[in-house]
Amino acid sequence: MPEQPEQMLERIRGLLAGDDPVALHRFVSEAPEEDLAEVIKLLEEDEQQRVLRALHPDSAGEVLTLLDEATRGEVVDDLTNQELTAMVRTLEPDDAADVLGELSPDQSEQVLSRMPTEQSRQVEDLMRYPEDTAGGLMTPVLVVVPEAATVSEAVVRIRNSGIGGDVFYLYVVDSQRRLKGVIPLRPLVTTPPDTPVSEVMLPQLITVRADQDQEEVANVFRKYDLAAIPVVDDGGRLLGRITYDDAMDVAEEEAEEDLLIMAGTDPRELESASAMRVVGIRASWLAACMVGTLVTVAVAAFFKGQLSLHVFALLVVFGPSIAAMSGNSGVQTSTLTILGLATGGLAGKSLRRTYLREVRVAGSLAVLFGVLAGLIAWVILPLMERTGRMHPEVSPALVAWAVGGAMFLAILYATTLGILLPFALRRLGVDPALASGPLVTTLNDSSSWAIYLLLATGLLRMGL
Repeated sequence: MPEQPEQMLERIRGLLAGDDPVALHRFVSEAPEEDLAEVIKLLEEDEQQRVLRALHPDSAGEVLTLLDEATRGEVVDDLTNQELTAMVRTLEPDDAADVLGELSPDQSEQVLSRMPTEQSRQVEDLMRYPEDTAGGLMTPVLVVVPEAATVSEAVVRIRNSGIGGDVFYLYVVDSQRRLKGVIPLRPLVTTPPDTPVSEVMLPQLITVRADQDQEEVANVFRKYDLAAIPVVDDGGRLLGRITYDDAMDVAEEEAEEDLLIMAGTDPRELESASAMRVVGIRASWLAACMVGTLVTVAVAAFFKGQLSLHVFALLVVFGPSIAAMSGNSGVQTSTLTILGLATGGLAGKSLRRTYLREVRVAGSLAVLFGVLAGLIAWVILPLMERTGRMHPEVSPALVAWAVGGAMFLAILYATTLGILLPFALRRLGVDPALASGPLVTTLNDSSSWAIYLLLATGLLRMGL
């Protein structure tokens, strides 16, 4: 039975402490690469180097691709160009491009110069594309057949391709390498050998452009449930393919980024192992949140000047509840809106449809909790009056109306903001996930306080 990562970690640390390179090589060579990558993240830098150097270059290269960006950046910095080349040249072009993309331009160039010419050219071509696009995800390794080929010729091409077990489709192209059709493997087994491939190919093409964002690519996989998707240029010429495992990595990466943004930090945090750099990233977000809290303070200070001290003190008792409820309802709405935008569904693309649905939900919730908050205030305030904690000039009924009305209006406002802001951010080219972070929560807080104190002040002055 394979050892658990925790047991592997202890074994490796023991072998490193015993300084037995032969035993270390034997152990790590037999360990699953996925588990090794998990263990390496927990080792010190010098230990990480020793483990990687104990592996065969083929395994070491695969482990490199499984490491997170922060750990991989630390590891490759201390490897020599010769060691890096031995590891990278064993990788598929797309994986090699990912690793080299994290090196300095000079170091990357030196490694490329040591690689075989054809492999180096393929990797350089991939490195031209931004890493978060279809071009940055694709591999140029695929099986291509001309339109005039037969099924038997297509089978021969598969046998001679040298590609492993991830050949899901054959791609039929014309003389200009324009994609004309796709052939799943099953028809190649069931169709007579002399049948032209044009008769068995699927002409309804589902493709992505090389400059298409990786999140859109993941949505295409999710929508059509494909094993691989061809990548084409603007002229329809076949450039490469993206496989489902790469799409799964993208979906996980995008989810992590959205969670980080919604938590009030930045995806760059995943790329850095430096504590001080992480402090700088988080501090920039928290500073903006602090400015928002100062807005809330300014709102409270303004209304304090409009009301007597005892009235203001009474109103403040209910303020946190209104702010919290509006913030929570806004986060619920914005999260659902962001999810719709991220998955690429039609509902997420229609502002009108999303707004009409959510405003009905929000209106019902606003009425429910507005009435509930007003009733609670109506019960609490007379009790405060009997115990002498409430000034006689303050009407409990008016305060209860103010609390209930503010709860109603604040929830409606927060819900509207939770719908409109993600759409507005997407239109501006900003990640909509920002609309569910601390910045928006802070904005809801200050706005709900303003709504509450403005309504309460008006009602108390009118004596309604």
